[in-house]
Amino acid sequence: MVAYMDTQDRLRVEHSMPSQVVEQLTYFNRIPGAIITAETFDVAVQFGTVRGNPIERLLSEMTCLHAPTVALSTDMEKNIKEDYTNQMHCFLFSLTDAVYKKKGKTVLYIPMEALQSIPEVSSKDNKLIQRMETVLIHWTDQIKELLSTQEIMKMRENNGPLQEIAYWKSRSAKLSNISQHLQKPGIRHIQKILLLSKSRYVQDFCKLVQEIQKYSVQAQSNMSFLSILKEPLEEFARLKPSQFAPKLRHIFSLIYIIWDNSFDYNTNERITGLFCKMANEISRLCFQSISLDRIFKGYVLSSKQNLNDCIQCCQEWKNIFQHASQIHQKYSQKSRVLVDQSSCFVLVDVSIQRFKELLEVCNCQYQFARWEDGQQRALPCFSSCQGSEFSHSLLEIEGNFHHCLKNLHFLDKDILNVKTILWAKQFSQYAIRRTTEEKVEQVINIFDKELKMVNKELNHRTRSPPDHMPQLAGQAHWSIALKQRLARPMEVLQKAHFLPETFNRKQVFFTYSQTVQILDELERKSFSEWNQMLDGQFFKKLEQPLMVRHKNSPAKLDINFDRNLEFEDDQKTHQLSHLQMLRSAHHDIVHIMTRIRNIFSNDGQEVQEHWVTYTEKVDHLVEQALRSNIKRSMEKLSRAINGDNKTSPNPLFKVQVALRQETPQTKPKVEFSPPLEKLAQIVTIMPQLINTISEFKRLPEILSCMRSQGNPIHMNIEQDEEIRKIQAAIASGMTSNASHLQTYLKTWDKYRDIWQSNQDSIIERYRRSNLPVQDMREVLNGEWVRFQQVVIDCDIMLQKQKEQFRNSMIPEIIKKIKTMLEEFNSTGPFDSTLSSELALNNLAAYRSQLEALKEEENTIFLALGYSDTEQPPSKNIRTLEKDIDHLQQVWEITQEWNANWNIWKVGQLPTLQTESMGSTAQDLFKKLHKLQRELKINQFKRIIPLIADLRNPAIRDRHWEQISEELKCSLDHTSTDFTLEKIISLDLEEYTDKISEISGAASKELFIEKVQSLLVGLEDITKTWEDTLLDLEPYKSHYRLRGTEEVFQALEDNMSILSTMKASRFVKAFDREVDCWERRLSQVLEVIEMILTVQRQWIYLENIFQGKDIREQLPHECKEFEDFSSSWKTVMSQLHKESNALQGTHHPGLPEKLSLMSAKLEEIQKALDIYLETKRQIFPRFYFLSNDDVLEILGQSQNPEAIQPHLKKCFDNITSLRIKQARNAAIIMKSITGYDALSGHYFCEGVISGH
Repeated sequence: MVAYMDTQDRLRVEHSMPSQVVEQLTYFNRIPGAIITAETFDVAVQFGTVRGNPIERLLSEMTCLHAPTVALSTDMEKNIKEDYTNQMHCFLFSLTDAVYKKKGKTVLYIPMEALQSIPEVSSKDNKLIQRMETVLIHWTDQIKELLSTQEIMKMRENNGPLQEIAYWKSRSAKLSNISQHLQKPGIRHIQKILLLSKSRYVQDFCKLVQEIQKYSVQAQSNMSFLSILKEPLEEFARLKPSQFAPKLRHIFSLIYIIWDNSFDYNTNERITGLFCKMANEISRLCFQSISLDRIFKGYVLSSKQNLNDCIQCCQEWKNIFQHASQIHQKYSQKSRVLVDQSSCFVLVDVSIQRFKELLEVCNCQYQFARWEDGQQRALPCFSSCQGSEFSHSLLEIEGNFHHCLKNLHFLDKDILNVKTILWAKQFSQYAIRRTTEEKVEQVINIFDKELKMVNKELNHRTRSPPDHMPQLAGQAHWSIALKQRLARPMEVLQKAHFLPETFNRKQVFFTYSQTVQILDELERKSFSEWNQMLDGQFFKKLEQPLMVRHKNSPAKLDINFDRNLEFEDDQKTHQLSHLQMLRSAHHDIVHIMTRIRNIFSNDGQEVQEHWVTYTEKVDHLVEQALRSNIKRSMEKLSRAINGDNKTSPNPLFKVQVALRQETPQTKPKVEFSPPLEKLAQIVTIMPQLINTISEFKRLPEILSCMRSQGNPIHMNIEQDEEIRKIQAAIASGMTSNASHLQTYLKTWDKYRDIWQSNQDSIIERYRRSNLPVQDMREVLNGEWVRFQQVVIDCDIMLQKQKEQFRNSMIPEIIKKIKTMLEEFNSTGPFDSTLSSELALNNLAAYRSQLEALKEEENTIFLALGYSDTEQPPSKNIRTLEKDIDHLQQVWEITQEWNANWNIWKVGQLPTLQTESMGSTAQDLFKKLHKLQRELKINQFKRIIPLIADLRNPAIRDRHWEQISEELKCSLDHTSTDFTLEKIISLDLEEYTDKISEISGAASKELFIEKVQSLLVGLEDITKTWEDTLLDLEPYKSHYRLRGTEEVFQALEDNMSILSTMKASRFVKAFDREVDCWERRLSQVLEVIEMILTVQRQWIYLENIFQGKDIREQLPHECKEFEDFSSSWKTVMSQLHKESNALQGTHHPGLPEKLSLMSAKLEEIQKALDIYLETKRQIFPRFYFLSNDDVLEILGQSQNPEAIQPHLKKCFDNITSLRIKQARNAAIIMKSITGYDALSGHYFCEGVISGH
C-alpha cells in the first residue's frame, strides 16, 4: 500500500504505484501470512518514505547500501558471489549512466570491491581482473560516446551560431568535468590494478584520456573564438530584417577573424559549417518576422515591405560573402582553404525563392481580391448596361481566388518550412509560367531532335545522290537540302523573340551554327573538287571546231557549239529576272504603304509626324536591304578572286600567252589573251550594280511627292565604306594577279631574239655562204668556247656593278622616303582649323609624291631583280600610305559634315527634317568611331609579333640584359608591373627587329641545350644497361631467376625517359636511336616476364611430377615434362653464362622459344587437370579440395595419414580419424561433439584414389 499527495494536493492511498511522478511517497509492505496488531506492527509491516526521483534514489541506495554490503560479505559462496557481483556491476553501469545522462553529465561507475586491497594483491585475482576489465571497457565506451557527440552536432543543420557557441561551452564543461573525474583515487586505483596485470585494455583507455585533453583544449579554443560573436548575434536577433545589413558586415568580419586565427576553424568543413549556421540564423530570423496571418488576412502592403526586406537581407549576405571572397583572392598572399559557396547559399537561395512566392501571393491578393492593408478596395463602377454583369464576374473571380487562397493557408506552418515539398506542390499546381516553360522546352526539343537527325545523317553519309545527278553535284545538292531542312524551323525560332533565353535554346542555336558551317564547307569542298576536274574538259572543249560540214549536205556548214554552254544572253536574262523580283518587292512595299497612308490621311499633325517617322524607318530598311544585296554580290566576287581564310581562290579566268603580229610589217609581241584590261573591265561590276538600283527612289519621295533632303539610295550605297573596301580588295586582287602575270610574261624575254630578229635574212646569208658543215662545226666550237669565257668575265664584272648599284641606289631611296615621312609628320594636314578643301588638296599632293616614290622603288627593285638581288619593300612607305588613307577618310567625313551643315543652317524651322539630320549625324559618328577602333586594332596587330618574341620560353636572363642594353633602360620582366600597357608605353615597337633577332638567337641556343640533354640521356641509358645483370641462383641442377625488382625499376625509369624524349620537338635528329632503345627495352621486359611465367609453371609441375604415383598415372605427360626440363635447363644455363640483362634477353630466337615452352606447359597442365577431374568423378568429395590438396593426397596414396589434414574439408562433421598403426584400422572418429568409437572395424587398404 502506498500513500502520497497528488498534483491537486489531495492525499491518495492506493494498492499500486502512482502513474505520475510525485515528490514524496510512503509505502507499507506486509509480510505474507502475518497478522497485524499493535504489538506486531513493526515486525509484520515494512514501511518507509521515498523522496525525490525514484531512479536517483535507487542508485543512491544501491551504491551506498547494497554494493558495499555485497563487497564486504564473507558468508556467500565464492562462485555465487562472483556471478552476482558481475551482474550487479552491469546493472549499476546502466543505472549510473541513465541517471547522469539525463543531467547532461558523464560519470564513471567505480565498483567498491576493487578498493578493498592494494593493487599488487588485486592484480593476482583473475576473476577480479576480468570484472575490472569489464568496468574499463564500459568506461571506454562512455568516453568514446562523449567524444563522438560532436558528430551528432554536425547533423543538426538547423542550428544557428548561438547554438554553436552554447554547444562548445557545454562541451568544454563536460570535458573539464570528465578530466577531473578521471583523477579520482578509485579510478586511478583500478587503472593501476589493470596495469600491473598487463591488461590489453589499459592502453586504449590511456589513449582516450590523452584525447580528452586534446579535445578539451580544442573546445576551450573554439569557445574563446566564438565568444566574440555572442554579443553581436544577440543584438542581431533583436533587429528587424530592414536593419540587418550593417550588422551583417560586422558579423562577417568577426567570422573572418575566427577563420584567419582559429586553428580548428581554418578547415573547409568547419568554416563552411559556421557560414551555413549563419545562413540558418538569417533565414530563421527572416521567417520569424513574417506573419502568415497578416498575409492571408489582406495586409498586403506591409507584408510586401517585410518580404522585400527579407529578400534584400538574404541578398546582402550573399553580396558581402562574394565581395569578400573576390577581395581575398585578389590581394591575399596567404593560402586559404576554399569555401563551398553552393553549400553556404543553398538555404539562403531557397529562402529567397519562398519569399518571392509569398510576394506573388500578396500581389495576387492586391490584384484579384482588392486587398491593400487589411481593407478591400471598392469595386469599380461600370456605367454601361452590362455593368452589373461585369461586377458579378469580378466577384465570382474573387470568390474563386479566396477559395484557392484558403487551400494555401491550410498548409500553415509548412509554408515557412523550406524542407517540405507540400507548399511547392500546392503553389505550383496551376502555374502558367511553368507550363509555358515546359512547352518552350518541348518546342526546342523538337528542333533539337531534327538537328540530331541531320547530324546523324551528315556523319554517316550513306545516302547516294539521285540518279539524275552526278556524284559531286549530288553531294552538294544533298548538303543544301539538309541546310534548307533546318533553315525553316530555325527561322521560326529566331523570329520567336518572346521565348525565354534558356540554356537549351542557346545550345541549339550554337549547334545549328556549327552544323550549317559544316554543310557550307561540304558544299564548298564539292564545288572545289568539281572545279579541279574540269581542267581536262576545258581543253577538250577548246579543241572542238565551232563549225563543221553538214552531215547530209557536205557543201553546207553547220554550227558545232556545245549546247550546254551559258552565253551572255542567258546571263542577262537571269539578271533581268532577279531585277524584276526586286522591282516587284519594291512595288509591293509602296502599295502597302499607300494603303496604310489612306487610312489616316485626314488625321491631325501629330499622326502625320509619326507617319513621316515610320516612312523614314521603312525607307531605311529598304536601303539596308539593297546595301546588303550589293555587298553580298561584291563579297562573292572578292572571294572568287582573293579566296578566304579557309580556302585558296579557284581559277576564275583562263588566260593564255600568245605571240601575235598585227601586220606583216610590225614585229611580233608576246601578250595575254584575253587582255588584262578586258578582265579588269569584267570584274568592275560596281558601276553596273549602282546603275541598276538607281531606279529605286526613296519612299518619302514616292508617297508624299516631295523631294527628300537626304542623298538618294544608290549614292549612299556607292559611298558605303565597307563596299568601297570590298571594291578595293577586288582591285587589289586583280592588281596582284596582274603583277604575277607580268612577272611570268618577263620569263619569255630571254627568247625575244627568236621572234624579233629577221629570220629570212639570216637564213639567206647562210645559204649564200655555202660553207661545208664541218667548217661550220669547227667555227661553232671555237665561238662556243669564246662565248663561255665572255659569260664568265661578264658575271665577274656584273657582280661588282650589282654591288655598286645596290650601295648607291638603296640608301638614296631610303633617304627620300625618310625625308618625305618627316615632312608629312611635320607639315601634314593635322590641324582641325584647316578647311577640308585645302586639307584634301594637301593630301592629294602627298599622295602623288608617294606614288612617285613607289614607282621609283619598284623600278629599283625591278633592276635588283635582274641582278638576282633581293630587297624587301620599305615599311615606311606602307606606313605612310596607311596614314594618308586614314587622314583622307577623316577629312572626307569633315567635308561631308560641312556640306550637310551648309544646307541645314539656312533651312527654315518648318522645313527641317530632324530625323534625317539625326540619322546623318549618327552615320558620320559611326564612321569616325569605326575608324578610331580600326586604328587601335592596327596598332595592336603591329605589336603582336613583338609580344610573341618577348614570350618566347627560350629567352633567359642574359637575353633580357641584351634587350635592356638595346633599350638603354632597365627591364624587370618578372615584375607584376611589366604589363602590356608598360610595353606600349616604352615604345618597344621601334626595337621589334632587334628583339626578334635576340629571340631567334635564344631559340637556337635552347635547341642546342635540348640536343645536348638528349645526348646525355641516351648515354645514361646505355651506361645503365651495361651494368644491369640478371640475378640467377642454382636450383635443383638448374638455375632460377630471382630479384627482378632492380631490373623492372630500371626499365620503368628508362622507358619514362624515352617517352619524354619522343614528346620533345628536338628529338628529330635522334629518332632512330630512341626507337631502337624502345624496341630493346620492350624486348627485355617481354622476355623477363615470359621467363618468370614459365619458371613459375615449371616449379609447380616439377614438384608434382616427382611423385611416383603421378608418374605412373601420366607417363606420356611425364616424358614431355622431362624433355621440357632439359630445354629449360639449356635456356637458363645460357642466361647464366650471359648474365647481362640486355645481352641475355636479346639472344636470337629466345622470345619464340619461350612462347613455345609456355604453350607446352599449358598442354601438360591441361592433361593434369583432366586427370584430376577423373579422380573427382570417382570420389566426388575431392571437389571440396583444391588441385594442390588433391595432388598431395594422390602423391601419397599408400599413406592413409596423408588425408587427415583434409578430412574437415571433405566431411563437415569429421575432424580426424584415429588409425591403428598395426593394420591401418580406423577405430575412433573425432567430430564436433567429441570422440566417437566406430561400431565396426574399417581397414584403410589399397590406394586412396580407389576408395
